[in-house]
Amino acid sequence: MWYPAARQAALCLAGCTGAFWCEVSMSDLVDYRRLVYAAMCSVVREALDFVSKLPSTGEVHVTISFLTGCSGVVLPDYLRAQYPENMTIVLQYQFRELCVSDNYFRVILSFKGKEECITVPFRAVVKYVDMLANFSLDLEQYGNLEFGMDGDSDNDDIAECPPTDTAHTVRDNIIFIDKFLKH
Repeated sequence: MWYPAARQAALCLAGCTGAFWCEVSMSDLVDYRRLVYAAMCSVVREALDFVSKLPSTGEVHVTISFLTGCSGVVLPDYLRAQYPENMTIVLQYQFRELCVSDNYFRVILSFKGKEECITVPFRAVVKYVDMLANFSLDLEQYGNLEFGMDGDSDNDDIAECPPTDTAHTVRDNIIFIDKFLKH
């Protein structure tokens, strides 16, 4: 049964004047696609935040596919030219300084032996796979949604991320211990 206040709200949200009855369903009132997309982005954000706090010896094997042309994606020009539409990165051995913000993540990866810093807004992510957990999220079906996350901004301050101690950084299965050596 519709209560008068709920009917008025439904009429208002549906754009009806109240002069005639307007059929309104919950799917007209609640944007479920947007809610699911926001929840999936939150899962990716929380998982990457967890990975960023693991010790350098922690086992990680995550792949992330993202749209390289999305606003806010920061890549070196040669990578953008090589991957003009989308790119898949692997967070396993050759990554460091993973920093997670509310709206995007930043990481240093090794591409053919050369380290590069990339920034990826969560709205650019189309697939997230945790190989060790046998878990994946396919966000590509939401790719046509034209909205950002709450407070979404390409200028979000990511500088607040703490610097990574490079003495414990893993690169190519090598643990650098230079800070522990006496000079």
